Amino acid sequence: MPKKLSYFNLNGLAEPIRYILHYTNQEFEDVRHDVYSWPDPTVKATLPYGQLPVYEEDGRVLTQSLAIAKYVARGTDLVPTDPWKNAVIESIVFTLIDYFKSVVPSVREADPVKCAELTKEVIEKNIPFYFSKFNKHLEDNGGFLSGKLSWGDFVLCGVVEASDMFLGIDLSKDYPAVRTLVQHIRNLPGVKEYIKSIGPYSIDLARFNLSTMAKKLHYFNFIAIAEPIRYLLHYTKQEFEDVRHDHRFWPNPEFKEKLPYGQFPLYEEGDRMLTQSLAIAKYVARGTDLIPSDPWTQAVLDAAVYTIYDYWSKVGAFIKEKDPEKKKVLKSELLSETVDFFFSRFEKDLKENGGYFSGKLSWVEFVLCGLVEASNYFLDTELEKKYPRVEALVNKIKSLPGVKEYVAARGPNVFKH
Repeated sequence: MPKKLSYFNLNGLAEPIRYILHYTNQEFEDVRHDVYSWPDPTVKATLPYGQLPVYEEDGRVLTQSLAIAKYVARGTDLVPTDPWKNAVIESIVFTLIDYFKSVVPSVREADPVKCAELTKEVIEKNIPFYFSKFNKHLEDNGGFLSGKLSWGDFVLCGVVEASDMFLGIDLSKDYPAVRTLVQHIRNLPGVKEYIKSIGPYSIDLARFNLSTMAKKLHYFNFIAIAEPIRYLLHYTKQEFEDVRHDHRFWPNPEFKEKLPYGQFPLYEEGDRMLTQSLAIAKYVARGTDLIPSDPWTQAVLDAAVYTIYDYWSKVGAFIKEKDPEKKKVLKSELLSETVDFFFSRFEKDLKENGGYFSGKLSWVEFVLCGLVEASNYFLDTELEKKYPRVEALVNKIKSLPGVKEYVAARGPNVFKH
């Protein structure tokens, strides 16, 4: 009977479940999602209540960490047969979750001052209140929640470990019975080997908070320099508000005054603002393999994207030209000279690098794709048709997960004069 447990790649609500599954020698698929790119809309939509952990067994789905932990411990001596002992364990684990709910706001708080205040309250008030009582209960019951090892003891261990990671503390140092139990759980057969195989957990709270901040991208309702950013956000599964302004009524003096440099696109994350399309595109791609770690490769990509924008600046001049005759001349120059000058070279770069600018997919290919589409619309052409590798790359980007669904939903580019 195939079993699957889905959660994030850190300890927390699901770690006690993993411990129990390993201790009881149950084979299961340990599915781990990236906490920094959560929520993933495609995964979230499949979850019964839109949250993790989720346990699957033979086509059946179970939610809620405590329900899962108790279920996977069934049929073993981790679940007592005596109803009263079961009730006592449940009363303690529900109280543990009451405590842990006080930890979560401090973890999710993006404001450093508020985060420090919340963390201080947890450490100085909530932990002593709850863990002095948990510690006494363990002392009174032979070091366990009900006189012998049970599924609830695994939950206690997991909550302590998660608190240590999120709060940067050693919670159990002042509570000897709690500390002894945690060490006992971590040294159990199956659990000990599992812990050794995964190594210690860590979390970048600043990055975690950024991933949960409200994100907003402002641009006009057509395809141009913000489209690569939209592609990147959809491909990397970042939820954001796609704010589109009607260019026919632009500039809007009231809104324009609020922009740092009076122009779009504008990206907002929490209370921070970022301008310039290339800076935004590169930023939203951070933390993924779309940004290479090698400095030389980064520089090569920067050179390529700046050259792409050298080309786009000439298209931009054509778009902004109001005089019909001058516009006609600019278009002719673009189609007869400029496009081939740049795109014959882009084609060569792609050919020499396996279809990409640096040997693998990066944020820069998204920029090229978006500006090819924009050029086609404004110049009434299909410029990639003469450049097979450029065409293949554009088709690949538009077929990527997330991008493909977005392209289908957005419909054709419409620039209303």
